[in-house]
Amino acid sequence: MKNNALGFSLKVWLTAVLLGSAILALIINQPSLGTENSSFAQQTITIATMALLISSVLSIPSFAILLLSSWGLCNVTLTSLNRKFILTGVSMLLCLLAFFLMVQFYSITSGDFGLILPYFVTIVAGIWFYKLKTDKDGSVDNSVSI
Repeated sequence: MKNNALGFSLKVWLTAVLLGSAILALIINQPSLGTENSSFAQQTITIATMALLISSVLSIPSFAILLLSSWGLCNVTLTSLNRKFILTGVSMLLCLLAFFLMVQFYSITSGDFGLILPYFVTIVAGIWFYKLKTDKDGSVDNSVSI
């Protein structure tokens, strides 16, 4: 059986970057939702685009480490559940790493760490949603394979 570490990591990374940026834009722009401002959609799209560009660039090292972790776990005999738990922990640490890189380049205060939540949620959801095929064991993973 061939492993799909690259495809799995790419899907998880793209899901986190795309959906995380969209959710972040909605959270940031939420105060203007109740106003009669016709530019809500335009502001949301602008914020989402900026978040997408910044998160995609700053999360490239995280993608590489997630790929290596996924590939390494494909070559170890573990249950699918254990593999997913390990990847969840690794991905959360990598999400913190990407946010730490952003803090180094931009003036973000410690109160802004709540902005990382959309990325945490989407990366963990991606890990549990997508299927990681392995080389070693023949265990069945009940995740959706897209």
